[in-house]
Amino acid sequence: MTVAKGSALLRLSNGRGAVLPNDSFASVAEDAPALIWRGDADGRCVYLNRAQRAFWGVADDAVGTFTWGSTLLPEDADQVYGPFGEGMARQAPFRCEGRYRRADGEVRILETVAQPRFENGRFVGMVGVNTDVTDQRAAQALLEASEARQRLMVNEMSHRVKNILATVLSIASMTGRSAASLEAFNETFSARIVALAKTHDLLTGRGWAFADLREVLETELRPYGGMGGRRLTLSGEPIRLDASAAVNLALIVHELATNAAKYGAYAADGALEIGWTVEPGPRVVLDWVETGGPPVAAPARTGFGSRLIESLLKADLAGDFTPDYRLTGLVARLRFRPSQSGVTL
Repeated sequence: MTVAKGSALLRLSNGRGAVLPNDSFASVAEDAPALIWRGDADGRCVYLNRAQRAFWGVADDAVGTFTWGSTLLPEDADQVYGPFGEGMARQAPFRCEGRYRRADGEVRILETVAQPRFENGRFVGMVGVNTDVTDQRAAQALLEASEARQRLMVNEMSHRVKNILATVLSIASMTGRSAASLEAFNETFSARIVALAKTHDLLTGRGWAFADLREVLETELRPYGGMGGRRLTLSGEPIRLDASAAVNLALIVHELATNAAKYGAYAADGALEIGWTVEPGPRVVLDWVETGGPPVAAPARTGFGSRLIESLLKADLAGDFTPDYRLTGLVARLRFRPSQSGVTL
């Protein structure tokens, strides 16, 4: 048995193309809000009810010549003709779904459910219902997209929490190795966690997409400014840091600011100037210049703060740290990537 692609969907008729008289079935089928059709054993359309004719804009007397396949989007042909042909060949129920162009030109999705009909044991064709599922599929797509976003957010949050915990454990471990007492550990560790939390607040406000370099500096240095004659100057173009770079830079700035408050410019009414530029790579070049504090000299041994700075720069930011301990104050240059991908946002 062959199935003619594009043959008209089904019309209950008396064999001459006319609608059957108002018997009970014909009346119900005609008035039903569903899209009802019937076909013969060769797959030719012999009936479309009123709702189905209205959907495709088919005149009452034109069902027999109507080609429904012309309304089917070509890319959906296989998923419609495949089940239809298999159902006809096996004389078995089938279900399919495809996109059709309605009479007004709008594309709608129809789900087709069909059953074989037999008379005296002989297969005489299919009868079925088309259901417009366009709105349901759109809602389903929105739901699936929402669920996908939720899964992504959960996975991202899990990743961030793990990173945060790893950072906190690392800070705790390194702080513990250098602390002279429990009190010193508590004070230093708490200050570093607060520095971390401040940058997390910045990132949370931006959906953890980025943080501005100037904002990170201002947030971490705010507790040290505005006291006495202390001065802070920031100069440089706007640069977006990804979340990882922002968190690591915040810890680095906290260490430098703590050192400045203990031994450098902010131990007196000194000044701190920070300027930055971008060089090819891209890489941020940040200069930290302290003046007006007590004389400084290179430490006899590398302290924890310096080791932390170098570790964060090398391991996480692919950067380097060059300190210069001048009598007028610490001058340091930091080079680092603004994002893990190496792209300035």
